[in-house]
Amino acid sequence: ISALCIALFPMIVSAQMTSGRIVFERKTNLKKRMGDNPRMKNFITEENKYRIENFELFFNDSTCLFRPLPDNEPVEGFLKYFTTRNTVYQDISSQHKYIIMDLWGTEAIISDSIDQRNWKVTDSKRNISGYSCRKAIFQMNDSTRIYAWFSIDVVPSIGPEGFGGLPGAILGLASE
Repeated sequence: ISALCIALFPMIVSAQMTSGRIVFERKTNLKKRMGDNPRMKNFITEENKYRIENFELFFNDSTCLFRPLPDNEPVEGFLKYFTTRNTVYQDISSQHKYIIMDLWGTEAIISDSIDQRNWKVTDSKRNISGYSCRKAIFQMNDSTRIYAWFSIDVVPSIGPEGFGGLPGAILGLASE
């Protein structure tokens, strides 16, 4: 029995995850996002320039659901509308997605196909929550790049906010 356990241990340890829950923290620099808008300079101060929100991503090998978690400290006033808190459901097998958008307190449902992005996978590596990740870059337009860190140890091609298309799950995401 001991020999069998020793022989099977490497297979168990290297097994890929095909279902689970990932919790994401999104940190948005509101001062940067609003740019040089003179009207916003009076509202966004050094104390409130960062908005931190938490989301969860439930997944299995054919579907995933990305949704916001309730805020520990609810944001008062119109500052809460400076970031999006959309829910995204993706059916990976049919390549279809549904987005439930919060438009100033009113929900709108959008049905669309899953976006196909041309990622450039780099040799850069990073560890996120114990998972070895590789960096990929998507050139969205002339001035915006999306950086994703994905792990092949989490099998579905999924990620936060409907991102995907890499050979594993996106565990980290950043944009310029």
